[in-house]
Amino acid sequence: MKIGLSGSHGFIGSALMKHFANNPSLMLFPFDKTKHSLSSVESLKDFVEKKDIIIHLAGIIETKNVSDFYKINTLGTLNLLEAISRYAKKGVHFIFPSSFAVYEEIPG
Repeated sequence: MKIGLSGSHGFIGSALMKHFANNPSLMLFPFDKTKHSLSSVESLKDFVEKKDIIIHLAGIIETKNVSDFYKINTLGTLNLLEAISRYAKKGVHFIFPSSFAVYEEIPG
């Protein structure tokens, strides 16, 4: 089974990398920022092609610029979904867990 993983350097992504490394039936393809960009659908073609599963964990959680959240997290996810729609094989599974960043901070 071929798995594409964005966000492989984050807390959850790095744990998944270690976990999947112990299973010889899985081929893991971490997102490579030198070849792919969430801001370009075309650059994602190689990342999504011939994969059975795409796990999307990439994003930012801290910034002072709200538009960065929108550009990177929202539009980046939309671009990845568009790349899957265009280039991925039929029946690919898309896994998109969320994070605490979607919740407003509660003053306390």
